Amino acid sequence: MGRKPFLRPGRLTSGFAGGKEICRRGTEPHRGLWVPVSRSQNSLAEFYNRVESTSERYVRYNVVTEEAILPLLSQGPEAFYDPVTGDLRSRYQVHMDQLRTLRDEVSFIVDRADTLHLCVLAELERLR
Repeated sequence: MGRKPFLRPGRLTSGFAGGKEICRRGTEPHRGLWVPVSRSQNSLAEFYNRVESTSERYVRYNVVTEEAILPLLSQGPEAFYDPVTGDLRSRYQVHMDQLRTLRDEVSFIVDRADTLHLCVLAELERLR
């Protein structure tokens, strides 16, 4: 019986000519492994791109939290809420909306990760 494929973690990049895709560590081409494109590989590429994009948004939103919100905590609710209407001030409402969107995106990513895990296992089983 032949050797089973061993996949190392790396970044999947789609769109190469000739129906191939590279899975490599870092940016060193000599470590690359050329494999035929499959639906699960394209899905993995899209998934990791989405994870990366969401991670970048998290960092941006975290900077806003640390620089614009946390320093005002000692001022109490008055710093965040309009004293007349009692509503959250618009600049903080925008940030809260962004955090809710990020929460939903992370939830989607977790669900998608479970699905992709099963797809990858099925693909590996098929290759055996």
